[in-house]
Amino acid sequence: MLEIALKVKPNACCLVPEKRMEVTTEGGLDVISNRKSLIEFTKKLKDADIRVSLFIDPEASQIEASKEIGADISKTYSVKEIM
Repeated sequence: MLEIALKVKPNACCLVPEKRMEVTTEGGLDVISNRKSLIEFTKKLKDADIRVSLFIDPEASQIEASKEIGADISKTYSVKEIM
């Protein structure tokens, strides 16, 4: 996906965790646990003048980690229970 983004050069790229057979995303990126790889991925996108958005869980630690790795935007994942 990185190669495609670097070739196409969109204005922005949102990184979302998805499993192959998922119908919809079941949670946000764990920025803290994936810090090293996300720093490298984010840097490559930003070096190509592509804004980076991360889809994360609504936790202060994940928001702060997103900021620390250089994400331009953080979108939060939230599930509301329907009764």
